[in-house]
Amino acid sequence: MEAGNEFEKRYMGGHCDALAIALSTVTGRPIVSLHVAHYSSKGDRTDPDFLHVVVEMPDGNCLDAKGLRSLAEVMAEFNDMAQSLKAPEDEFVSFCLREYEDAETFVGLSGCNPEGAVQALTEIMDQPQLRSVMESLGFDEKDVLNAGGDLPTAEDDEDEMGWGLRVG
Repeated sequence: MEAGNEFEKRYMGGHCDALAIALSTVTGRPIVSLHVAHYSSKGDRTDPDFLHVVVEMPDGNCLDAKGLRSLAEVMAEFNDMAQSLKAPEDEFVSFCLREYEDAETFVGLSGCNPEGAVQALTEIMDQPQLRSVMESLGFDEKDVLNAGGDLPTAEDDEDEMGWGLRVG
């Protein structure tokens, strides 16, 4: 398997939070998490677990392991998964977005462990779809690697929110 495909597999298949923490730490951009919202006559609820996490860019697009793309593209990619989480009592499901000012806020509020962001930082500039975006924002490889010292730290090792559905 190609390195890019392995990268996408890892950061689109369960470690998107680590990549988002790394990208947000370097760029200073907000993180957006995508959750499933359930609507029924019994009441509405939003899953605490996220399906995917991206970094919001100044132009309104999102940055994840696949590169720069619209939020609509990201939601379309995860729509089948969201629909599969529809409970029998749900009239329909859709998405709920939560925005976090920065990586530190995301880690603090989501309970995610940022350890994986260290590895993500070492891989970002090897991915053409990310390198071009980082360079267009004025960041070079040295900037990305030096951001390791700025990564947020976890309050504790416990994952209190039960990330059993964290997939992207």
